Amino acid sequence: MRIAIILSLIISALAIIFAAINTRAVDIYFGFFTIESASLPLVLITTLIIGVFVGYLMWLPARMRLSKKVRALERSAPQTVTIDPVEGDGEASEMGPDDKTLP
Repeated sequence: MRIAIILSLIISALAIIFAAINTRAVDIYFGFFTIESASLPLVLITTLIIGVFVGYLMWLPARMRLSKKVRALERSAPQTVTIDPVEGDGEASEMGPDDKTLP
């Protein structure tokens, strides 16, 4: 976790330095319109945000499928599994939600 924070701080510092150095205006040409005199750091940050959003949209269906599989597995798994220490045979026994016995 600390590595991620340190890495994000380093990347943020590099982005700030890049934005401070590259202050010139650029023209952006699309097929049907043109944006004149746009700030280069603003263009790059906007492109980054659009890329992150598109990546999130590409990742979302896979995340939903995995979440659905996890829920299905949680429903099909037994509620609790305990080992009876009195018998000592090492076999597991299933306890349902209505069982009130303690091991």
